[in-house]
Amino acid sequence: MSTVVVEIDVSRPAGVKLVQDLQHKRVVTFLPPSSLGETSYSHSEVWSMLEKKFNDHYGTNCKFPINEAV
Repeated sequence: MSTVVVEIDVSRPAGVKLVQDLQHKRVVTFLPPSSLGETSYSHSEVWSMLEKKFNDHYGTNCKFPINEAV
């Protein structure tokens, strides 16, 4: 059996109609939205970026305490 993976833009009426048409087919499987091309960041990386943006914006040198156990 061949498998085809597609992403359908449901922000447009044509995409919504396509999904509605496919929902009632037995051979179609819907997967959760993928995060292709997106990057995942660790907790400490997010805080580091937040610190940098905050300090650049306000011209300060604040350090935010973070809980590494999260």
